[in-house]
Amino acid sequence: MKALRLVLELHNTTNLSNRQISKTAGVSRPVVAGYFDTYRRSGIPYDELSKLTDTQVVDRLCGSGAHKDPRLASAIDFFPSMLTELPKVGVTRELLWHEYRKATRMATSTRSSATTCRGAL
Repeated sequence: MKALRLVLELHNTTNLSNRQISKTAGVSRPVVAGYFDTYRRSGIPYDELSKLTDTQVVDRLCGSGAHKDPRLASAIDFFPSMLTELPKVGVTRELLWHEYRKATRMATSTRSSATTCRGAL
């Protein structure tokens, strides 16, 4: 999220090239180009965009249907807990990945059984 804001800020306030922006923001040139493309297609003025929160920026740039995929929505919901757990001693990304996968499998199996029950009625 910080990279998106930084890329858009550098694009709108400086005369840097995509390569220079990518080095400054720490993202690849294709990512910078993708951010620019999404920003241009949105048609939102930078002044308005700079006043929004990070979540609002993503919603405005990606549209309201950005999180319709339930897998993406569950991953995004899991990120805050990852950020608090990861700095702890003994916690690895792999451990968190397994916890996430276990949680999503349980949610998926619960949803599928509920769907089956509704279909039977």
